[in-house]
Amino acid sequence: MNNTLIAPTAERPDWYRVEDDTVVTRDTSGNTVSLFGDDTWDIRAYAVGPRSTHLYFRSHLPDGVSRALSEATTRQWKQVMYFLMHEATDIVPASGTLQARSINLREFTFFAATRQLTLYEGLSNVAVVLDYAAQAGMETKAQRLHSILAKLHRLGVGTTGLRVPLAQLHKPLFERWAQHAGYSQYPVIPTRIYQHFLSTCQHDLGIAAGVADVLSDYLAGVYAGERPGVPSELVRAAAHFRCQERRHVVTALVASISALCQLVILSFTGMRAAEAENLPYDCLSETRLDGVTHYTIEGVTTKLSGGRPRRACWVTSPLAARAVRLAQRLSGEAHRAHGAQDYAESTDGSHLLFCRMSLRKGGYVANRAASTVHMQIEAFRERVFPTIMAEDIAELKRVDMHRAWEDEPKYALGQQWPFTRHQLRRSLALYAHRSGLVTLPTLKRQLQHLTQEMSTYYARGSAFAKSFIDTDRTHFAKEWAETQGLSEYLAYAEQVLFSDERLFGGHAAWTQSRAVQASPVSVYSREQTIRMFEKGELAYRETVLGGCASVEPCKSTPLDWMRLDCLESDCRNLVVVPSKLLRVIKVQQATVGKLRAVDEASVEYRIEAQTLQRLLDAQQKLIKPEAT
Repeated sequence: MNNTLIAPTAERPDWYRVEDDTVVTRDTSGNTVSLFGDDTWDIRAYAVGPRSTHLYFRSHLPDGVSRALSEATTRQWKQVMYFLMHEATDIVPASGTLQARSINLREFTFFAATRQLTLYEGLSNVAVVLDYAAQAGMETKAQRLHSILAKLHRLGVGTTGLRVPLAQLHKPLFERWAQHAGYSQYPVIPTRIYQHFLSTCQHDLGIAAGVADVLSDYLAGVYAGERPGVPSELVRAAAHFRCQERRHVVTALVASISALCQLVILSFTGMRAAEAENLPYDCLSETRLDGVTHYTIEGVTTKLSGGRPRRACWVTSPLAARAVRLAQRLSGEAHRAHGAQDYAESTDGSHLLFCRMSLRKGGYVANRAASTVHMQIEAFRERVFPTIMAEDIAELKRVDMHRAWEDEPKYALGQQWPFTRHQLRRSLALYAHRSGLVTLPTLKRQLQHLTQEMSTYYARGSAFAKSFIDTDRTHFAKEWAETQGLSEYLAYAEQVLFSDERLFGGHAAWTQSRAVQASPVSVYSREQTIRMFEKGELAYRETVLGGCASVEPCKSTPLDWMRLDCLESDCRNLVVVPSKLLRVIKVQQATVGKLRAVDEASVEYRIEAQTLQRLLDAQQKLIKPEAT
C-alpha cells in the first residue's frame, strides 16, 4: 500500500484523497512513469503477454455536462483506479485486470453523468446502481461492478471518500447476476461433434507437419531479406486451410497453422485460451518411465490471482506435444532471424511459443501473441464444425437438463455448432474419465492416453498434484476432479438406469427392485445420485461385460480382465449387459475354434476353452432362467 492519501480540507471536497503528484505506476526498474494527474497511465510494467499497456481517462462523459461535473467525475474515476491498484491489494494487479476494471467504471460513469451525477454520487445511490444493472444484457457487468464496490467498501469511507451502500446492493446485484449464470456456463461439445473436431485437428496437423520443412525454409529466406517464390506445397496447404489472402498467402498459412496448434494444445490440456497464447517457447517436458513417455506443458496462469502470473503445469498427450514442436519450428524461425539470444531455453515469457512473427518489417514482437488469433479460430469453426442434429440436443439435455436449449437460437437444429475455445476445457473435463460416458470408438481412442495420464497425475496425493494443483484452486485438474461425479452419473444413467436392454447382475437387480424405484431419494433422482457419486458413496465404470458399481478398488487379478469371478458369483456390484456378454462369447468362440484347429492339446487351447465354458455357464445362470 502507498501512504500518500490525504485528509479532506475546507478547500477541497470531502471525497478528495489523492494529489496530482502522487506516483501511480513505475517501470520494471522502479522508475516513475505516471503520476496521478496524468491523463494516461503507463501500465506496461504490469503487462503479462499481449495485454493493454495504458489506461486512458477519456470518452466517459456525454455531451453537455458541466465543467465542474466533468472535472469531479474524471478525478473520482482515477481515484477509484488508484485505490484498486495500491490500496485494495498488496500487489498491483496485471494490466488486463486493470483495463477491465477501468472499462467497467467508465461505462458506469457515463450512465451516472446522463443523470447529472458524478461517479461517487452514482455509486452511493442504490437506485442508480440498480437502474444501471437492470439494463438489458448487464447481468455479467452487475457482478463485476459488485466486485469493485466490495473492494471499496472494505477500504472504508475514510480511505476512499466514498460511502458504499453494499448492504442494500449485495443481494439485488447477485440476483441480477444469477439471471445470467444459468446460461453463462460454456456447453459441453456433443460427442459426435467433438469427435469430428478432434479428428479434423489430427488430420490438419498431419498436413501442416508435412509442409513444415518447406515452410521453415521459406520463412528463413524471407527473414534473411530474400523474396522467394511461394512453393507449390505451401499453395496447396493454404488452399486446404482456405487462406483468403492471396498476396500474403504464407502469412495467412502461418497464422492458420499457429491457431491449429493452439486448438490442439487447448483440447489436450484443459488450459485457458490466454494461458495457451502466453506459453513460453520452451514449454514442453518429456519424461520416460517404464518404457512410456509422459508429456507435460509448463507455463503461467493469471486466473484469480489479480492477473499476476503464477507458474502452472498441465499433463498432455503425444498429439499436443506434436503441436508444440510444430509451433516451435515456426516461431523459432522468427526468434532466430531477429537475433534472439537463448530463445530455445526461454521459460520466462520473454520469447513466446506463439509470438507475433509477422513477415513484414517491424512486425515481430518476441513476447506478444498475434492479435488475429480469434479470426483464425472463427475461420476454423466455419470450415470444420458440422451442423447441429437432434442427437446432439439430446446429449446437451442429458448433461444439463435444466437449461432450455430450445430457447437459445444458436443451438437450433441445422445451425452450425457455435464453437468457442472455452468449450474445450469443460468438454475435456467431462469426457476424460473412465466412466464409460464416451461410447464412440474413435473418440475413445483419441482420449485414451490423456485419460490414463490424468488419472495418474491428477489423483489426490500424487507428487504432481502436491506440486501444481494443491496450491492452485483454478487448475484444470480441479475441474476435472469435480466433473468426475457428473461424468460417472451420465454414463450410469444411460447404461444402467435407462438402458434399452434388460440388465442382469447384482447391482442391476438392486436398481430394478420396487423399493429402489419407488424411493424419492434413490438412484433414480438425478440430484441425489450425483451427490452420491461426488461423495464416493456410489461409483461406476464400464467393463467389457457391462459395468461395475463398486466404490472400492478392484480385487480381480490382472489376468482376469473379463472379471469372470464377479460374473460367476453374481457380485452385488455387477452390471451385465446381455448384448456385451454375447459379443464376448462370440469372440471367445472364434478364438477357441482357431486354437483347436492348431492343437487341441495345447495349454493355450485348454485355457481359452475353459474361459469360454465359464462364460457360457454364467450366461445360462444369469440370463436364461430369468428371461424365460
